[in-house]
Amino acid sequence: MWTEEKSEPETMNLDSGEIGIVPQWLWFSDSKPIPARLSAALTPRICEHVSASNPTDFLSANRQKFSPGGQILVLDGSEGKAGLIQHWLRSLRCDPRTSASPILVWSHAGNLPEFDSHTDFFSLQPDGVIGRRGWSGSELWIKRIESILRTRLKRHFHIDVHLDMSSRPDALEQASAWILHCVRLVPWMTKRTGRLRQAVFELGQNAIEWGNGSDASKTVHIRLRADDRSLHLTVADQGTGFNRNHLPHAANEEDPICHLEVREQLGLRDGGFGILITRGLVDKLAYNTAGNTVLVTLRHREGDRC
Repeated sequence: MWTEEKSEPETMNLDSGEIGIVPQWLWFSDSKPIPARLSAALTPRICEHVSASNPTDFLSANRQKFSPGGQILVLDGSEGKAGLIQHWLRSLRCDPRTSASPILVWSHAGNLPEFDSHTDFFSLQPDGVIGRRGWSGSELWIKRIESILRTRLKRHFHIDVHLDMSSRPDALEQASAWILHCVRLVPWMTKRTGRLRQAVFELGQNAIEWGNGSDASKTVHIRLRADDRSLHLTVADQGTGFNRNHLPHAANEEDPICHLEVREQLGLRDGGFGILITRGLVDKLAYNTAGNTVLVTLRHREGDRC
């Protein structure tokens, strides 16, 4: 159910980066009204109440009501139902109408319910958590979120997602499957999905095994961003990193099999090809200084779109 609009939106020039069209702020709650604190902070902006128990139902019923200035979604997480919030996040991120919309969660505690690495495969992260506590400088928060929205609109973002994954092989399998499902929103990636699938597996496995020591209580953070020109995948573990100039147990371009003898001496399983394979699949691969975060890039080329 949508509340009646109170004023007409302004106009905007997206190319200039000016504020222009007022973003559409939406409060998602099955029964609770817009919190007074949120409403007061947004004034004179308009926040509309969306009453829906299922995101798919909402999107189907309101496909004609989206503002050209984009949407900022605030999900009601006041009751601390982690499963419900994850359901909403996954559904909204996999729909082309809301995949790149900034999503906030309203939480009285000022944070999301704890991610249980033993029972959950992965947990999507919103663009921010706000609430009665832990929300200082609300005006700065609002401007930051609206700036994120303008950037995504201007660059024609298809995807901008964050997720925390448990350091377990089955979690990697589930998280990578969801990522590939989400990537279907990027038309030019149709012919390059196999490359991304292999890159996610290789880098995720390295983060689990070498970064986090296969400790299921530790997480791997993955961020995926894609627009009309490129796709960027970041994989970060909680380890101390490694020396990229000293990897005797990993394959190198000069002699891609000499490392196998080293691995045998160290009692390691066959393998060590992950970084070399991934480098050949993507347009760019780079590690941070510590070596516990890797960024890979795939760029749109002629002929990528089916």
